[in-house]
Formats: sequence, C-alpha cells, structure tokens
Amino acid sequence: MNAIIKKLNGVVFTPEWVVDFMIDEVFKNHKITGNEKIFDAGCGEGVFTAVAAQKFSKLSGKKIEKVIEDNIYFIDISKEYIEKTKQSLQKLSQNKIAKYNAIIDNFCFCNFDVNLSI
Repeated sequence: MNAIIKKLNGVVFTPEWVVDFMIDEVFKNHKITGNEKIFDAGCGEGVFTAVAAQKFSKLSGKKIEKVIEDNIYFIDISKEYIEKTKQSLQKLSQNKIAKYNAIIDNFCFCNFDVNLSI
C-alpha cells in the first residue's frame, strides 16, 4: 500500500510494545473462559491480532490454532493486509489453520451479516 493510499485511509501501525500493553490491560482482572471473541477492526499486518491470539491461548489453555479459528475476528479494507494477517497468524502454529474469521471491507460501513470464513 503506497503512502498516498495509507494517508487517505488513515493507516497507522501500532508498535508491538503498545499492542502488548493494550492486550495485557484488556485481559487484566478478567476470568477467561475460552469462549470470548476478539475483534481487530483495521487489522493491518496483524500485530494486534497475533499478540491477542497468543495471550488468549495461554490464558484460556486452548491450542493456538483453535483460538485463531474460534475466537479471533479481523477486518481490513485491504485484501493485502488481510493476507498478511493470515500469514502472521499461521506462523503461530505448526498446524494448518483451517479457517480465518476475516472480512475485506471498510469497518465503518461493513455489513457484519456476511460469511466470515475467507
């Protein structure tokens, strides 16, 4: 994605140390059952999604591939970034991820009544 498109779409990447802090704050003082859903609106390259999946896996005791398939949802306007997020998530598991809960669309105007497995 070139600089002009990034600027027009408000693309800003969150540093991993900030993501790590944010995820810790979200999970702090919550009992994780393993049924919760995590949604990344504007997933970019998947840093937030990957860190959330790893921490959720540890807290819930679920295998990382099951967390990705059952608990992680992400959206981005860019097909390229959806693919990068999928690649980031796949790197977390030695097993093939069977499905991703992803939408290629503009978060602000998305119809969430769509099939998420792309």
